[in-house]
Amino acid sequence: MGLLSFFKRQNLSESLDFYHSMFPQRIDPIPEKNTFVVIDTETTGLDKEDDIVSIGAIQIVNGMINPVNIFEITLSTNKRSEESLAIHEVLGETINQGENIEENFLNFMQDNILVGHHVQFDLKMLENWIAIKYPGFKIRNKWIDTANLAKRMHKEELSRMIGGNHFLGLDNLMDLYDIPVENRHTALGDAYMTGLLFLKLVERLRKRGVNRTNDLI
Repeated sequence: MGLLSFFKRQNLSESLDFYHSMFPQRIDPIPEKNTFVVIDTETTGLDKEDDIVSIGAIQIVNGMINPVNIFEITLSTNKRSEESLAIHEVLGETINQGENIEENFLNFMQDNILVGHHVQFDLKMLENWIAIKYPGFKIRNKWIDTANLAKRMHKEELSRMIGGNHFLGLDNLMDLYDIPVENRHTALGDAYMTGLLFLKLVERLRKRGVNRTNDLI
């Protein structure tokens, strides 16, 4: 029985228990044998009180991006931010979510390793969103931050800089790793480009002897 069908048959507290029952995760030591879920959110701002307006996620299976199995939704919100709207151009009015949207997302995510760029922000926003329906919800998945991987990869360059936030930005790293810009500042587009960045960083780190999945987390 799939996770979504289980959710449909249970009450909320039992559904939450079922998600938690999948952990601790069984992580294969070889990166290519794990399924990674790359996530991104577009929000009304950068505070914990802000809302998610869209979520995008892709899967990396056997070391390759799966172009078929994707997750993308736009959520409604009453909050408006001219600054965020100028970036991602999502009004938060077009609803493409259907029923059981939180459960659909958990079903897509399951107990796989999550990947994102400055991913802790996305994880916190996702927790807040799911907790509206499942009070107390916490994401238990292991996660990898591509900004942290880039920091490990480019220690020498960063040591010569004052700050380094710009260097670790997604736009700069895409340029550095020759990743074409596609649908930037959309949740699904940013998830896709973060997935490409993740694969390139893993390839380069491997040449430095980082060969185990747990070394990336």
